Amino acid sequence: MDYTIEGYQIKRDKRELIYRKVIGKSGGTWVYPVNVENKGEMIHCRRPGDFKSNGYGGSTLKFPLEDGTELELQGPWHSNSESFYEDTGIDIRDTHYTFVIISKNRDYDMYRWIMKDIIYIDEKPTLGKFERGEDMAIEFVKKLGHPVYLYAESSGGSRCGIINKETKEE
Repeated sequence: MDYTIEGYQIKRDKRELIYRKVIGKSGGTWVYPVNVENKGEMIHCRRPGDFKSNGYGGSTLKFPLEDGTELELQGPWHSNSESFYEDTGIDIRDTHYTFVIISKNRDYDMYRWIMKDIIYIDEKPTLGKFERGEDMAIEFVKKLGHPVYLYAESSGGSRCGIINKETKEE
């Protein structure tokens, strides 16, 4: 079975998000949504001293909080669940939607990748770790004894490449 990957289109979440504010060990102000499953995809942070380098071009973003107030952060950065966990101890690392395809071969037709000889494909985006696809591909490399191709898509973009090792590089 083959699967042709059409151009990636950023998907906007149209739900009204409600955030929780957390102060990390670094003194940074973190916010993450509490009313959706995919919390790990929408984490923002503003750390003391970040004013030398502003996220979102220095714009002030407004985050409606679960207590009914609104938090305004100037120049926060979109962050990730691993950094959030390290600074706050709150573990939402397995709250990312990803769509994964793993195949034995891959081709290209000038505009699109074509995953050939598919050995795994998600029926729909699946909630889990952001690196879920890479972890699965590594298991196939171990099982099959040869490289595999991985296509992984999330709300932040996609990647398509070869996995030819049996462990992650640390």
